[in-house]
Amino acid sequence: MGKTFWSLAIIRLHNDDAWLAHLDSSQGPHDPGAIFHVLKQVLYLIVPIDPALVMTGIMNVEQQQDGHSCGKHVLQMLASAAKN
Repeated sequence: MGKTFWSLAIIRLHNDDAWLAHLDSSQGPHDPGAIFHVLKQVLYLIVPIDPALVMTGIMNVEQQQDGHSCGKHVLQMLASAAKN
């Protein structure tokens, strides 16, 4: 069985502005550029906004201790960040 991993992508639309965030607790290699490329293409299908104008950001969070609850962990880190 292959190793799976979950992260969280957020798309924020406000007027004519779009912002993408990627929250990731993975310690392994991944390509944020490829993730944002796909998200921009999906966003363009929903809202006709120039993908070059979409702002992006990465929030790296510490890896969860149990090795299997990455989705829940990332959401908890997002909730903690929102409180601050």
